[in-house]
Amino acid sequence: MYYNSYWMIGENEFSVVSGEEMEKNHAAYGIYGEIVPFNEAICIGNPIADFTSTAFIEERLCSLNTSYLIYKVKISSQLHRIPKDKDVNLVFGYDMFCSINLLYLLAQFDYRGFNNKFKIHILDEETMKNLEYYELNAKGFYELFVQNIINKNKTNTPIKSINKALDLYYLYKKHDKDTLLAMLNEYDDNLKALRRHREYGLPDYEWQKWLDAVITK
Repeated sequence: MYYNSYWMIGENEFSVVSGEEMEKNHAAYGIYGEIVPFNEAICIGNPIADFTSTAFIEERLCSLNTSYLIYKVKISSQLHRIPKDKDVNLVFGYDMFCSINLLYLLAQFDYRGFNNKFKIHILDEETMKNLEYYELNAKGFYELFVQNIINKNKTNTPIKSINKALDLYYLYKKHDKDTLLAMLNEYDDNLKALRRHREYGLPDYEWQKWLDAVITK
């Protein structure tokens, strides 16, 4: 278990963290106070621009292969816990998976009219090093989400790790064959080779889908 000696989020603060694992091990990460885990996986699937539409929910259920009840309990209801009247910490990894989630979360705040300040901590989750830190509001992030994720038209955001992750995201969404083969290199075990590429942050089943897509081309 890691111990975060670089910084700490105190008891009186509110945080949204990158998933249930970080919530469960919050003390090791140095995160205290009220904590909401963010359990989406926006890089999986092709979300709809209208976040409140039935079409958006249907797409997410299909892409995540889950039920409406589970999605509501684990994701949508968690968003409603986030206050509009105080500063909120957002603690996410630097990889593509986390970065696309963070972009979506900020877009949600913009879409829902949040005006509070967000203190964004970008971590290397293995070393606990705080790689980037920002204080900003969410204004403009919905349009950035639409341009980058819906339209696939790269438009830089104020967050460096998101900008870097977008290039990886487009390669991943294309299931680019040359990129994947270069990552396999000289390893006999394909998944073992791909897990070394932490900058993507993909779970094994998503790596396998990319492998399968390349094999069938």
